[in-house]
Amino acid sequence: MISKNLYRYIVCLIFGSMVNKSFSQQAIQLKIGKEEKAFTEVVRIISGEKENVLSLKDGSYAIDNGMQNANLIITNKLINGSASIRLEDHTKTDYVIVNSFVTSMKSYEGDVLNVDAHRDKTTVYFKTYYPNGKLKTDGFMSLDKHKYYGRGITKSYYENGMQEKIANSITETYTYFYPNGNKKGVSGLNILENYTEAGQLSNRQYRKNNIRYVDEYIDGKLYTRSYEGKDKSETKEYYKNGTLGKKEVLKIVSGKKRLLIYSNTGKLISNEPYEAASQPIY
Repeated sequence: MISKNLYRYIVCLIFGSMVNKSFSQQAIQLKIGKEEKAFTEVVRIISGEKENVLSLKDGSYAIDNGMQNANLIITNKLINGSASIRLEDHTKTDYVIVNSFVTSMKSYEGDVLNVDAHRDKTTVYFKTYYPNGKLKTDGFMSLDKHKYYGRGITKSYYENGMQEKIANSITETYTYFYPNGNKKGVSGLNILENYTEAGQLSNRQYRKNNIRYVDEYIDGKLYTRSYEGKDKSETKEYYKNGTLGKKEVLKIVSGKKRLLIYSNTGKLISNEPYEAASQPIY
């Protein structure tokens, strides 16, 4: 999905006086939807504090008041052309309008481009930049009301150019990276992973057959796997070099907790009462 850092530039714009021969004394304004609606709402020409929508005759209209300017052509009630606004914080945003919809938007901080977005029939594509001109984010958002509407993928980058994050709102999966480029973590609907700065997996949580598993790794190799069974028993498996060594099962038998220990072949080798204070296994 598009980030809020992008949408703060797509504000509800009200441009100044526009005149032509037919409306030389009448103040009219151009209204563009705010945030992501800039690319989905119809661009309208309004008048007055109540923002009454005007239907103008075909023709050319212009704005030029120092802070705001636009050159528009109305044909069959559809607005085409370009519009620009400068804000007091020295930012400027340029828009291209085709058939009464915004199709392109570029925002500048001084002379430096910091947002560049455009759309086609089904998708908004965008890029944002650091003040030094290096790429900060790039991605897309679906406008298809029948497929992933409002969702998309955004890739973020550190200022050194290395990838920082991939946000996939289609699958609801988010991947993070260290500044050195190694994967830092993954989070999603049914998964959570953490990695060391060297890139080795250290922890993995996931669901399988409605059971939640927690895997712990040492030096990138599986060390323990913990999960709760459907009977509420708590199981912890111990591994060495990826091979099961033993399994501990904490369960209630006749109303009392017992700790059962099994060998790697599944043979029961211990069955003792469990006292949490003296035999913590988690």
